[in-house]
Amino acid sequence: MRRQASFLYIFILSLMTGMNNSLVREQPSFCRSVRTINRVSSSRKASTEQSAEAAAITEFMARAHEEKIAALGRMEAKYKDQITELQQRIAVLEQEQSSPIPTTPTSGNSFAFPATNKELTQKVEAYRTFISDYIIKAQEEKATAVRTAEEKLKAKYEAIITELKSSGRS
Repeated sequence: MRRQASFLYIFILSLMTGMNNSLVREQPSFCRSVRTINRVSSSRKASTEQSAEAAAITEFMARAHEEKIAALGRMEAKYKDQITELQQRIAVLEQEQSSPIPTTPTSGNSFAFPATNKELTQKVEAYRTFISDYIIKAQEEKATAVRTAEEKLKAKYEAIITELKSSGRS
């Protein structure tokens, strides 16, 4: 719209200065009135022609202004619709964010992981299983090692006691 208005302004200026505009084949009647204004004429016919052409220019400018206002109204309505649509999208997104996140129950722990990503939940469960198995096996191995060490010490001290008993009797 701004481009059209500037083109119109340049067109009118070129007509007023008498420049040839290659885009216009036939010059409108108000062009003659502009030239007539520059030449002071005392004839009554010239003044009637001037007033008719001035009225034509005024009518043209009024129509252009009305079209500009209508175009601005259409643009304003379009952008208001876009703003309303974006506000509705924001409201939906805010509502989605404020809704509670579903959680998966855990085995005796006091906190729960969000169930928003199944793959992540599966990885966490696999890790929990691995860690629990590892801890159980480590405790079993530790208990076995302690029993073995106790048996070795018991056997060692029993051997020493038996040796002392046998040497004391002899």
